[in-house]
Amino acid sequence: MALLSQALQCPPAQIAFEPQTLAATRALIADLPSLADGLVAPAFEVSATGGPATAGGSRFGGMPDVPADFVWPLSDGFTVGDATQEFEPVSAPGPVPVDVPLPLTFIAQLDLSALSSETADLPHEGRLLFFMDYSVWFQSENKARTSIIWDRTPTEDPTQHAPPEALVWLDGLVREWWQAVQDDLKTRFGDTHEDSQFNSGFLPPGMPVEPEWTWQRLASHAVEVVQPDFSTR
Repeated sequence: MALLSQALQCPPAQIAFEPQTLAATRALIADLPSLADGLVAPAFEVSATGGPATAGGSRFGGMPDVPADFVWPLSDGFTVGDATQEFEPVSAPGPVPVDVPLPLTFIAQLDLSALSSETADLPHEGRLLFFMDYSVWFQSENKARTSIIWDRTPTEDPTQHAPPEALVWLDGLVREWWQAVQDDLKTRFGDTHEDSQFNSGFLPPGMPVEPEWTWQRLASHAVEVVQPDFSTR
């Protein structure tokens, strides 16, 4: 409690994410487990910047900034052929074998240098790269996986990775299928609203984002009650 008393004597805006404040919050939670649900912890939100992507900057989708020898993570539960079953089985041969592991979808890149000054709980350099079995997640969740990679390559060295050939092919297949669905709807019902931001789930479009520290509750009952396994991944 001494840490908490010391922290409360400082301006909140200056000490909100100081190590001693975080330690005091954790100590309070440990002392009052029955009230932990109503407490908050430091977290961050992201918002679109509206500007062009920068090397090493935070983004959703697009391609990661990685060194030349970067090895793209693969699924250990799904093959390329599995990924075609969600929208339409494909019998024609593609540019890659259908029985090889499915490359994971790149979800986001987080620039740690933009966050490390606010908390001692994160590394102070590099980027966190997030990949997952996004497009096939709900086919069989017990086989789906995620991969989080800490890349410490200096900002001036990495370049945007080219998309894996399998994901480019799958993205094209889904877009062709989606266009056929739209054409059928037009034939039946006339002009319909088309989603210009259509996302196949294999190659999400890039969107530069900016993280901002905030406070959030420690528990999300909606997620934990409805899907407890999902909340632990």
